[in-house]
Amino acid sequence: MDERDRRSPKSLLKQLAPQLTLLGFCALLYTGSLLGLIPAPAKLNAALLGALKAYGLPLIALCALLENIVGLSVYFPGAFTIVTGMALTAGDVKFAIVTYLAIYIPSYCGNWISYLFGRKEGRALGRERVEGKHESLLFTIAYCHPQFAALKAFSSGLQRRSARWFLRKSLPVSLVWSVLYAVLIYNLGLNANFLGYTPWLFLIYLVAWTAWDTIKFFKRPRF
Repeated sequence: MDERDRRSPKSLLKQLAPQLTLLGFCALLYTGSLLGLIPAPAKLNAALLGALKAYGLPLIALCALLENIVGLSVYFPGAFTIVTGMALTAGDVKFAIVTYLAIYIPSYCGNWISYLFGRKEGRALGRERVEGKHESLLFTIAYCHPQFAALKAFSSGLQRRSARWFLRKSLPVSLVWSVLYAVLIYNLGLNANFLGYTPWLFLIYLVAWTAWDTIKFFKRPRF
């Protein structure tokens, strides 16, 4: 491939395909809500909280799963239901442990699905394995919030990192963050709701990732 082909708009679009796909999916969801085809996040959040008393742990588990799937996490306001469910366990240690497991296991399954989506996208685009720097630190930072964690899992799959590598990097930090949040919410209640519905965090991360890949694209060595 000559330099002109390497620097063509088509090559740039291929480089940015994962980010553009996620942005397009999010735009589709919000367009659907504006057209009344699907519930808006605020209405969905109210419905989930209203259903919490009736459906309990199964609903919490479903919210935890969807909250950690890349793309869906920017639209689905499951965090409020999750935090409310955990806060309601205050004073009941056994129920708190059961609720924590109902949150953590589906959450990590959702994160794993995000990783698999990334691997599928990486294979489809013919991406080569990338050896990133400071990955342990990046995982520790990203896993402070489910939206960041889903994107980090997706990008790890996109980089063609092995399943064993991903488990080794993601599982310990996800456990530490989840236990920390569970303890804080159990003791502080809803005042600890710093995991609320914040789609702008996802969009900032995604825009920054797109800009970074664009810069790297134009900094490729010329031949």
